[in-house]
This record gives sequence, structure tokens and C-alpha cells, in this order.
Amino acid sequence: MNWTWTYIVYFVLVMAICCGFVRAVYRYLGRFAGWQSPLKRLLAISPVLLAMLFALSGFLLVGLR
Repeated sequence: MNWTWTYIVYFVLVMAICCGFVRAVYRYLGRFAGWQSPLKRLLAISPVLLAMLFALSGFLLVGLR
């Protein structure tokens, strides 16, 4: 598969939206839910981070073919 500019732009846009969502949840847990421990907050958002990692690896594997 050839990497087109639209494919790359859409992927970067989706990753930016996901990163914004993760950052908002991380800050919400620390500020309003009372989870002051950074480790607890990181564990709470780890499924989203893993999903982003799988999406990135899939993007690279599909793009390299």
C-alpha cells in the first residue's frame, strides 16, 4: 500500500484526537476525581494508550507493505 498524504493526515488527526482525549481524562482523574497518584491515573488510561500503540503499529505494518 502506498502512503498518500491524505492517509497520513487522517492518521495524524485521529492520533491527535486520541491524545487529547487521553490527556483530558488524565487531568480529570487528577483534578476532579481525586486520584492524586500519577501511577493510578496512568493505569486508568492504559487501555487507551495500548489501543493507540496497536493502531500505530498497524499503521506502520500496513504502510510498509
